[in-house]
Amino acid sequence: MPTANEADLTPLLEADGVTRRFGGVVALDAVSLAVREGEIFGLIGPNGAGKTTLFDILTGVQTADAGLCRFAGQPLPSGKPHEIVARGIARTFQNIRLFGELSVLDNVLAGLHSRMRSGLLATLVGTGGARSEAGEAQEKAMQALDEVGLADRADTQARHLSYGDQRRLEIARTLVSTPRLLALDEPAAGMNRVETDALRALIERIRGRGVTVLLIEHDMHLVMRLCDRIAVLDSGRSIALGRPDEVRHDPRVVEAYLGGGRT
Repeated sequence: MPTANEADLTPLLEADGVTRRFGGVVALDAVSLAVREGEIFGLIGPNGAGKTTLFDILTGVQTADAGLCRFAGQPLPSGKPHEIVARGIARTFQNIRLFGELSVLDNVLAGLHSRMRSGLLATLVGTGGARSEAGEAQEKAMQALDEVGLADRADTQARHLSYGDQRRLEIARTLVSTPRLLALDEPAAGMNRVETDALRALIERIRGRGVTVLLIEHDMHLVMRLCDRIAVLDSGRSIALGRPDEVRHDPRVVEAYLGGGRT
């Protein structure tokens, strides 16, 4: 498991007192956390703990009823995913979201759409600037595919990839936006152990490039080997925060998973 020198890490992403209600149900109850620059930070908890709701708020998919989210010291725009991507946060989703009939390469290029400077008309007409930008985009997309080990499948329709390769393709699509922080929502779901080990190596390489990683994951073997620090949610509340060895033996965490908490 990697270690992080906490003295060298400053908060990059912060949630301060974030609360979210759905009718009479409190999905998040004044949750606070700080993800430090350069670390791999795990967010775990039983089903229904509020993990994905927090992810959705941090990435602009949902809005909070109370609290504040900050990135690099600046408040994040609530409910505006495209602006949050432009700030430097990219994410994957729990359910795979690919264009099955499009090629692997075209799926990655779709992740660059919001960053393209040329307008639709210039692209259709094929101006010199548009052609140059399209070439740069394709080169960048191929680099992302090479990073995740799918460069040789660039022309394959996404629907023909294995489940594990589809997960890696989603990560490639996030990488082309050159994020400072990558938020991964259960990236190992459905993977076998070999695929999970390859995923762990990929995430470590991504962190090695200077990208901070925020991870929701149910595979505790992966979380404990990969993450520098872990926060645990249960019933919408933060119940533990610390290094994997600390969290593993926290009585509140043991109770949430094995005792009165949901599984």
